[in-house]
Amino acid sequence: SLWNIKTINGKEVEIVQEMEKYKINLLGISEVKMKGNGIKTLDKNYVMRYAGVSWNSRANEGVGIIVTKETDKYVTSWEAINSRIMSLDLELEISLTLIQVYAPTDNSGAAEKQSFFEEVQKQIEHAEGRQRKVIVMGDLNGRVGNNYQEAMGCMGRFSGERTINDNGQR
Repeated sequence: SLWNIKTINGKEVEIVQEMEKYKINLLGISEVKMKGNGIKTLDKNYVMRYAGVSWNSRANEGVGIIVTKETDKYVTSWEAINSRIMSLDLELEISLTLIQVYAPTDNSGAAEKQSFFEEVQKQIEHAEGRQRKVIVMGDLNGRVGNNYQEAMGCMGRFSGERTINDNGQR
C-alpha cells in the first residue's frame, strides 16, 4: 500500500490504526518531511525506515516504509539513497526489492527530474543485477491521462484525468 502523508509528524498513531484496520503489513509513505535517515519504532511495534533531507535543510521531502513486526522479520537490508528514494530488501518466497520514491513535481527543473529518474533506473538495475524482483512504488507526481486502453490494465475505464504531464510521460 502507498500513502502520500504530507508529513509524518503527529500522524504516527493514525497511520498504525489505518494499517491495522485494513490489515496492511507494509506501507510505503511519501513526503514524510523528516530530517536524516533512520529506523523508528512506532506504536504497537510497527517499524518505520525513512530517508529524509539533510539536517541543515528544510524538511520538505522524504520517503519511508512502515512494516509490521512480523513483516520486519523478512527485511534483510535497506538503503536511504537520498531524500526522494529508498530501497528495502525482503526475502520472501522470492528475493524482492522495494524502491519507495517521491518524485520532483512537474514544476521542478528538467535537470532535477532527469537526475531523479536516472537514479531510480540505476537502483532498478542494481537490484536486478542481484537477481531480485523489483517493485517501484510511491508518488511519481505524474498525471498519466485517462486512456485506459493504452494503460495496459494499469487503470480502470473511468480512472484518471485527461491531463498528461512531463512526469506522466516518463
